[in-house]
Amino acid sequence: MLKSIINLDFYQAFRYNQLLFISLFLFIIYVIVNVFAYIKKKAIYIPSSKLLIIIVIVVLLFMLLRNIPYFNYLIPTKV
Repeated sequence: MLKSIINLDFYQAFRYNQLLFISLFLFIIYVIVNVFAYIKKKAIYIPSSKLLIIIVIVVLLFMLLRNIPYFNYLIPTKV
């Protein structure tokens, strides 16, 4: 997936791993928000533990569903 992003092939990167692709951009947004918060208030934004628990549950659910034949559209494919 990272190789596809480096080659600017975002569609294929998304097809390789949808969750990681979306998480990467959310992480970039999180870092940008932290940089601006630090510049303005000299404070770092720390997400609540509830948010972290939700993220872990979503990741585990994605990993589980990806291996069930009914959810075969989550399996990485080559275009």
